[in-house]
Amino acid sequence: MEFLQNIILPQSAQRIELLSYLTTISYMILLPYLALLFGSTLLSCMFNGRGKSHKNAHFIKLSKDLISLPTFNIYATLGIILLPLFTLMFAYVQIIQDSALLVFDNLFYVVFLLIPAVALIYVFKHSFDLSDISKLVNKTKDESTNRDAEFSIYKNKMIKILTNSSRLAVYLLLVSVYILIASIKLISDSSSLNEVTSISDMLFTDATIISFLYFLSVSFALTSVSALYVYFKPNSYYEVSERKYADTIKKFFLNTAMIFVLVQPLIYAIDVMSVPKVALSDSIFGISIGVLIILLLISSLLYQMIRYNNLKYRGWIIILFIGLFALLAAKDQAAFNTSSQLQVKKVVKAYEAKTVEVKTQLGIE
Repeated sequence: MEFLQNIILPQSAQRIELLSYLTTISYMILLPYLALLFGSTLLSCMFNGRGKSHKNAHFIKLSKDLISLPTFNIYATLGIILLPLFTLMFAYVQIIQDSALLVFDNLFYVVFLLIPAVALIYVFKHSFDLSDISKLVNKTKDESTNRDAEFSIYKNKMIKILTNSSRLAVYLLLVSVYILIASIKLISDSSSLNEVTSISDMLFTDATIISFLYFLSVSFALTSVSALYVYFKPNSYYEVSERKYADTIKKFFLNTAMIFVLVQPLIYAIDVMSVPKVALSDSIFGISIGVLIILLLISSLLYQMIRYNNLKYRGWIIILFIGLFALLAAKDQAAFNTSSQLQVKKVVKAYEAKTVEVKTQLGIE
């Protein structure tokens, strides 16, 4: 990528600090949205399959609502994903210039995986509209047996294609998120950048696998809490629908959120222990204490809601999740800032030398 060499310029210490803030903000936008997108897509596929196998209209409705949770507009979705990704790509290549090509390539793979994944998710989302249309056509065409048979064949084929698209979207999301997390772990340990020559070298490390498991636990917990917050408002569909079914769904989301919140402290502790010594700092330990406190508060509020069958704390839990992702983003950036000190010094030194050279050419002392 020759154009990459043209955009890499020596940076001052102030600009590098600004780029660090931009990467932290990018993480705060990208990671929670990907967690919600992945969790809602996977759970939607699960309920869609269960609804079709058991002929349960409630599960089909829930599947439609879950896939609609993070997907309001395809252009907005792509913007929320691609803008932070490109920010990360161009920010990191300015900071770790010697290994810029490797970082840029790894994140570029993620872009080309996420775009078709998002497209397939929206295809799956719109399949529910086609299903509604098929019901209408069946009602208005019942006088023609041949047309009913033809349309039934067409409908079954479409349902099969659209169901497969949702599964493929889950696989693409899974792979893209895994590569993204592997890239983040590699960037956090910038001292090992020169030792990694290909993407395969960073995919199957202990740190990558542990961080990916932590992402999955956060994803399912966040999706469950978001579903409780959005779909169980007073006088909503799930509140006024069949009480037994509503209680079952509510119990499922509460238990799912509780289980995946309870496993997070253990996985997070292992994740912190996997951080290379060169990346450790007082900031990471301070952030870790904050993460554990937030997880304790979330689990306590979830316990109260399960015990009393009341969802009054769901709004507070959403706020705590926002704080959680802010701390997780700060942790990754703190690890990078600590491990990349030598690279930053080289970049700043090159900037100062370039500044002196330009001043000399202009005759400015």
